[in-house]
Amino acid sequence: MMKVATTQSWFAVLVVVVMAVCLLVYKTPHLKTFGEELGTIKEQLAPRVGQYTRWGPSISFTDGESDVIKMHRERREHMRKVCDEKRDQYFSEKMRKGMGGDEFLVDDVHGLVYCPVPKVGCSFWKRVFAILDGKHKSSYLFNLSSVSIHNTRAAYDRLKQKPLLMKYFLLQSSTKFMFVRDPYERLFSGYIDKIFTPNALGVRLSKQISPNSDHPTSCATDATFTEFLRYVTHSNSVNQHFKPAYSKCFPCHVDYDVIGKMETFRQDTEFILKSAGVDPRSVFGSVSSFDENSDLSIMMDVAARTFQCLPGCGGCLSKWQVMRRMWATFQVRGYLSINVTFPLSPVKSEKVTLSQVQDLLKDAYRSSGDHSVTKRQRKAAMMETYYSVPRTVLKELEAYVSVDCALFGYDCSVESRFNESSRPVPVFHLDTLLGRVQSNTTKPKPRAKTIAAINYDRRHLQ
Repeated sequence: MMKVATTQSWFAVLVVVVMAVCLLVYKTPHLKTFGEELGTIKEQLAPRVGQYTRWGPSISFTDGESDVIKMHRERREHMRKVCDEKRDQYFSEKMRKGMGGDEFLVDDVHGLVYCPVPKVGCSFWKRVFAILDGKHKSSYLFNLSSVSIHNTRAAYDRLKQKPLLMKYFLLQSSTKFMFVRDPYERLFSGYIDKIFTPNALGVRLSKQISPNSDHPTSCATDATFTEFLRYVTHSNSVNQHFKPAYSKCFPCHVDYDVIGKMETFRQDTEFILKSAGVDPRSVFGSVSSFDENSDLSIMMDVAARTFQCLPGCGGCLSKWQVMRRMWATFQVRGYLSINVTFPLSPVKSEKVTLSQVQDLLKDAYRSSGDHSVTKRQRKAAMMETYYSVPRTVLKELEAYVSVDCALFGYDCSVESRFNESSRPVPVFHLDTLLGRVQSNTTKPKPRAKTIAAINYDRRHLQ
């Protein structure tokens, strides 16, 4: 009798699921966005197989576990609390329907769903997914170029490519994660990487960032940090690299299992991989060499991307200026000591190859001394640059990043972060590298106290 009842129960569940699938198929053709699909699943399927207000976690967070698990549980609980308190603002149906969902990456085998946020390790994680999927011959992450990974969308599976019902089960059963970062640091990093360092994206953004500039549109890398922040806070179509994390990944609608942070990137990465049954060493090698391998990999990729930009930057920057700006980028980002001067003259710069520059960078990195000191250069450069921004612009920026700050637990008060009484002594002078020459053949004028030539007192980094 019990067996018959059990069989009937399973049959009933099967009938309900089949009916729900048929209804989903019927409803699907007119759906335009991933958010609308989620709404259809929630309204039509979830009530039949279990009621969900969010796409729930697949990792069990319990008391008495390790400090790492406790940390991730607290991050999730904080995020959910903010979502519930600000339901009308962060958890609205209008916001859900606007979800594109194009960027969610999926690894079916290991049960991972990842929402990339630019400038928070997304190049790293896209390479991880490419390796786990087995679509690349190399099984070692740092052998893969982030440039090629970004340019090859077929290198990894996307959630939007899955059938609607599969999306439902992936969102329920997979380990869902995203990475966030202090919003002020993320925007500064975005400016340095995408605007200050000559590259194709900066060229495309030129008219938006400096619409009233008298300079050629190919000189977008001359935009000051203040101009950049005005673009971010005032533009109706901010480039995706600079949009808030919540608007990319909708954490109040997708209940992520793990909210990784840049501040604990390696630790969080190991936790996610282990939860998926993947040995971190099989992906990025020895943990002890992780930081060095990661730094060098980024430097090699940025150098390659900079060389790709040379033809497009030729109208307003000489090759020497492009190379010098790139070198300064690595000092600002804390990879090279500020005491390691740029080694190329204008004449030698014209003949140098990419491989030669990459060799110079490797040597400079390894001769930069204690990297715990050079990493503090990044914070010092960021603080100096933010203090150069008018307070009115900073207050507008505070409002722009307020949602990310609330959801992910960052203090973004301008008064506490950039208090006038703590104004640093200018040392990096990034604006001195924003000048340009008349043409490629014009000899650059010497500039006083540029970042690559300062005899820097390390006490500023304490």
